[in-house]
Amino acid sequence: MKKILMGVVVAGLIGSSALLASEPTAAEIKKWAEVGVSKEWISNWKYDGYTPEKVKPWFEVDITSANEIEAWQSFKIAPKEAKAWMELGINSRNMYDLAQWKNAGVNTPEQAKKWHDLRVNASSVSSYIKDNITPEILRAWNDIGVRGNDISIYKEHNINTPEEAKMWHKAGLETVTDLQYIKRLDITTLEEFSSWTELGMGLYDIQQWKNAGFNDPKVAQEWKKVTLPNLVHSWHEAGIDNPKEAQRWQNAGVGVYGVQTMKKANLTPEQIKAWVDYGIKDQNQILDLTYAGFQTPKQYDPYKGYSVDHGIKLKQWNIKPNKLIKSMSRSNNIFGRELFFTDEQNFKTAYKVLNDQCDEIVKDKWFAAVDMSQNKNKCFIFVGKMIQRLDNKSLFGKVTQKGLVSGMGDQYFFAESFQGNWMERDTKIGVIKGSGSHSYETRVGTQVVPRGNVIFFK
Repeated sequence: MKKILMGVVVAGLIGSSALLASEPTAAEIKKWAEVGVSKEWISNWKYDGYTPEKVKPWFEVDITSANEIEAWQSFKIAPKEAKAWMELGINSRNMYDLAQWKNAGVNTPEQAKKWHDLRVNASSVSSYIKDNITPEILRAWNDIGVRGNDISIYKEHNINTPEEAKMWHKAGLETVTDLQYIKRLDITTLEEFSSWTELGMGLYDIQQWKNAGFNDPKVAQEWKKVTLPNLVHSWHEAGIDNPKEAQRWQNAGVGVYGVQTMKKANLTPEQIKAWVDYGIKDQNQILDLTYAGFQTPKQYDPYKGYSVDHGIKLKQWNIKPNKLIKSMSRSNNIFGRELFFTDEQNFKTAYKVLNDQCDEIVKDKWFAAVDMSQNKNKCFIFVGKMIQRLDNKSLFGKVTQKGLVSGMGDQYFFAESFQGNWMERDTKIGVIKGSGSHSYETRVGTQVVPRGNVIFFK
C-alpha cells in the first residue's frame, strides 16, 4: 500500500513540474511580446491568471506589475481611470490616499483634480465637504486672499461668503487676525466697522477710542483732530467738553494740564495768544503778569525788553522805566549774582547812585576790555579782584580809596576812587564810570591800564 501511495505523489510532482516547465508556443511568445512581456516572464503572468489581452490596457498606462494591477482592481478601477489618478500622485504605494478621496465622496480623478489644483490633499478634503465648500467656492475665497483654513474663522464672525469678505477687506480688514481684534471691540457689522475706517481709523485707533468711552466714530474723529484718546478725560475734568473749545486752548499753546490754572486766572485762550504773539510765551510769566495787574500786552509796553520779573517789580514799586533802568535790568545778573533787583530798597539805593553818574550801563561790554580811548564818561559792568590798594590822603586828612584791580581775563584796570570796603584779594562786581587811562611803573617798564571811578559794587 505504501509503495502505491509513494508512486502517486511522485507522479504528481513530476506532472506539476512538467506543467511549470512547459514552454510557451511561438504564437504565445509573439502575443506577449506585442504587449511588452519578454519570454522569460510569460510563465509568471500566466501563473497569475493573465492573458496578453488582459495585460495590454494596463501596460498602455505604465502599470506593468501584477501587484499594481491588483491594487487598482481592488478599488474596481480600470486602466484609463488609474492613469488619471496617477497624474494626481496616486500609485500602488499610497493607495491610502485614494481611499481617503473616495471615503470623502470624491470618487473620480476629475473631481479630485479640482481639489488638487487648489492644493487640497486627500487628508483635508473631507473638512471642506463637511462645511459644504466646493472647489468653486474655495477658489473664490482664495481669489480674495483667504486661505482654506481661515474660511471657518470668517464664518464664525458671520462672514459667510467671499463676496461678504471682499466688502470687509475693502473696508479695511487686512488679515484673519484682525477678525479677533474686531470681535474684542464688539464690532459685529460691516456698517459699524466701515463707519470707523472711513474716517481713517485703523483697528488700533478704534480700540483706543472705544476704550476711552467713544462709540460714535464721528465724535471720536472730532476729538482725534485735537488730542489723544487717553487725554479726553483730562479735558473733561478741566471743564472742556467740546473739541473745538479744546482746540482754542491748544492754538494758544495751552495743553490740557494748563487749562485749569489759566481759567483760575480768568484768562481766555485769546488773551493768552495775545501774550504769545507779543513775545512772552512762558505761561508762568503770563500768569505772573496777569496777577501783577497787566491785563493786556499794551499795558506792558513801557516794560518791553525788560525781564518779566523786573517789569512786574517796577510796576509794584511804582517806578517808571527809563533808559538807565532798562540797562540795569539787562545787566542785573552777573555770574548768577543779582546786582540791583534783589528787593525794592536795594534797587532804589543802586538807582540813586547810578542816576547821578550814568545815562545807561553799556550793553555787553566789560570795562577792562574796552578801548581806553572809548571809555570816558561811560558806565560799564566790571568784575575785579583788588591786587593793591593805592589810597591817597590829602593835606586835610581826606582819604581817597584807590587801587589796582585784576579784571576779566587778567586785564588790569585802575580804580581811581570807590566808596565802601574792598580789601586786597577781595573780588567785587559792580559799575564803574570810565575816565580814560592810568600809567604806572613796574620792573618791566611803564604800564598803561583803563581808569575809572567805581560807582557801585557788591
